[in-house]
Amino acid sequence: MALVRRATKKISRTRNRGRIRISIDGSWTAADFADLFDSLDALNAFVQFRTIRNRPTDFERTRFGRSASPLMVRQISFASPGFTDLTGLGKVVKEIRLFIRDIFERQDSKEDKRLAREEKRQVILGKKIANAERLIKLAKNMGISKKDRKALIERAIRADDYFEKQIEQEKLTAVD
Repeated sequence: MALVRRATKKISRTRNRGRIRISIDGSWTAADFADLFDSLDALNAFVQFRTIRNRPTDFERTRFGRSASPLMVRQISFASPGFTDLTGLGKVVKEIRLFIRDIFERQDSKEDKRLAREEKRQVILGKKIANAERLIKLAKNMGISKKDRKALIERAIRADDYFEKQIEQEKLTAVD
């Protein structure tokens, strides 16, 4: 009977457990792994406290960064790419996974914004080049010497930069 009770207790403990896989890549030092596991442990403690905050004994265990039910390392694949699997309380692991996914999404969003800004810079540069080409054509048609055309283009580029800066700083707001 005691064996059945222990088996039932073990099943109920594992049934409420969740798994999180952290994929890794590149070179990792021992300190990098320590930081990863320390950060996961801190999230685990925070989420557990938030999830089960009505139990004062759990607060005592979690308030110093240690959780009542620690994440358990189940598997590590030391490779590039590799991974580490951890298990913990189901609700807690779910919250940790959502927290980390949100960070990934923010990073993706940052990269998308950076790429969009770079694309806009390229469009602006194309327009600047088109303006310079029109100015060169106009200067040629007017019979301006090559030396004077070069000086004219340099001056036009400085003027373009000046106006761009004034518009960015919202010192110039419209042209009609």
